[in-house]
Amino acid sequence: MNVKKTLLILLPILAFTVSACGSAASSSSSDPASSSESSTSYANPKESFSFKIKEKANRLWGLDEDAVVEFDFKYNDDYFFADATKRNDDLGLLSLGMAGVNGTKETINNFFNAIHYTKIYNSPSYDKNTYHSIAYTIAQKTVNDYVIVATSVRGFDYHLEMVGNFFLGESGDHKDFTGAMEAVYAGLTDYLAREVPAGSKVKLWLAGYSRAAAVTNLLSKHVYDKALEGTLKGVDKKDIYAYCFETPSCTVYNGQESFSFIHNYMNSRDFITFIPPKQYGFKVYGDVIDIYQSNVAEIVKNFDSRLIYTEFKPYYLSLDLSSEKIVEFKENPNGEKDLKKFIETMLAKATEKTSDYDVESATDLSTRTKYANIVEKHIEPTADLVLSITPEQLEIIIPAIKENAYTIVTSILRADYDTLVATVKSILDEVQVAYNEEELRSLFTDLRGVIMHYLAQYFQDITGPSVVNSAVSMVKNIIPIIGLHLLETSYSLMKYLIANK
Repeated sequence: MNVKKTLLILLPILAFTVSACGSAASSSSSDPASSSESSTSYANPKESFSFKIKEKANRLWGLDEDAVVEFDFKYNDDYFFADATKRNDDLGLLSLGMAGVNGTKETINNFFNAIHYTKIYNSPSYDKNTYHSIAYTIAQKTVNDYVIVATSVRGFDYHLEMVGNFFLGESGDHKDFTGAMEAVYAGLTDYLAREVPAGSKVKLWLAGYSRAAAVTNLLSKHVYDKALEGTLKGVDKKDIYAYCFETPSCTVYNGQESFSFIHNYMNSRDFITFIPPKQYGFKVYGDVIDIYQSNVAEIVKNFDSRLIYTEFKPYYLSLDLSSEKIVEFKENPNGEKDLKKFIETMLAKATEKTSDYDVESATDLSTRTKYANIVEKHIEPTADLVLSITPEQLEIIIPAIKENAYTIVTSILRADYDTLVATVKSILDEVQVAYNEEELRSLFTDLRGVIMHYLAQYFQDITGPSVVNSAVSMVKNIIPIIGLHLLETSYSLMKYLIANK
């Protein structure tokens, strides 16, 4: 896996929010599709088709980088003339395809070609994105008296957009996901006005995976509201088909409406589905279908025999401040092995309030305001620094950090920021990485406050559940944890769900 992407994956774990670890890019083995489509007419195809992709996540599965994985889907126009509130797992699997192959313009355009959708529009963020942009593709097909308008939000290989996942905001729905939703909605309404004939009856098909699932979840509720108001021309509330996969929590809505037309397929052991944490009041719109199976490793292997999933194992950290060797990883035989319970415990501790035994200057993350004041202000500067580091520079930096680990850790514990900053500066200067010294000092000050809050709890029970031990286990299990969030896993579990209804 690309080292910088690994670092960006670890950032959400440490900050208790993300996106998406959706960093698996897709590239089709077929010819790229043009963004302008022919208007070939198909009556009502009921057909199966295969879609072959190679992913940058291949190495997580132990596959060669150029290995191709083949997915099978079935399309049927009739899906969109059934009750949208009645969950359709076949449409769900197809929607997983529409969301899951959207890593590039080429792959999503090829997917729409396969199901005979035309007038394909790709948003500009595929070519140039920012920390707060969003990429999406819209296409359409006329069936009988309706125009089916499909919107696929990109949830894979979204580069700089991953940083936006950290921005929760102090209140209301997730700030960055909401901004992304508004951008997609603006693009959708523009598309409807530009590409759909006036007076047409429209059915909306919406799908997203990971970060894109959160955006799609908010978008689905938003278009429903607009359809009720009558301000989304041609769309009736009964004609919205919304399917989300591995959806991060995104809303704090407390109304009574169930929004049963929104279907969230969630692997309940997938870390991404737990964040932002429920302790901040976050949840999702619509119904939730747990697709997890305890024999997930076997299910994934049955889909493709090359795919090997390793099980989660808990670890703990042993500290010995009297010696130079201060860090030692150990497997914890008494630790929580159920990943769902493990994550729930970790997030509960990560968001609990300051306790009586906390040391001076300890800082908790018990509220969104504290999170914003402590974490959010450092996100973009830290991302700027991380993304500026080349793989060649990182090969020098990592050994240097290990060599200076004792100085770094003891400087944090003693609040010796002069030594800490000087040590980090010397490492960055050696490889000529630019940095802001004032921001470094501010980052380390806030980081120490958070560490000391949880370190105090850690010393209460060295092998028991704690944020420190949880972080150690997360790092040691990064491949199996990410593995539970990959497209191949969701696809395998969806196929199992359909076969064993």
